[in-house]
Amino acid sequence: VKATSYCGTATDSIMVYSECNLPVYIPNAFTPNGDGLNDIFKIADMKNQQLVDFSIYNQWGQKIFTTNNPLQGWDGKVNSVKQPISAFVYLIHYKDFSGKMQLIKGTVILVR
Repeated sequence: VKATSYCGTATDSIMVYSECNLPVYIPNAFTPNGDGLNDIFKIADMKNQQLVDFSIYNQWGQKIFTTNNPLQGWDGKVNSVKQPISAFVYLIHYKDFSGKMQLIKGTVILVR
């Protein structure tokens, strides 16, 4: 959109999605070292869609973290034990704005 008046010209843009599932942003690495930056692996933005389940698995397929709270994340520990540098698998089940179930799966790298 471009608007012009006697004060000048301004432009802006919007994104229009054809479906009811907006992109969900998930980081691909985190650094739980206590410096206050990227210490928790969590979903960055659900775009007000409904989180059903967010689970993280280790390299042996054991579930090590789960939540249905979109504000909660994993601190890189299992039973208070810091986990080593590694790749972990995550699964995110959520409902989009139309109520349809969606699945996101991927890996996150824990960096110390």
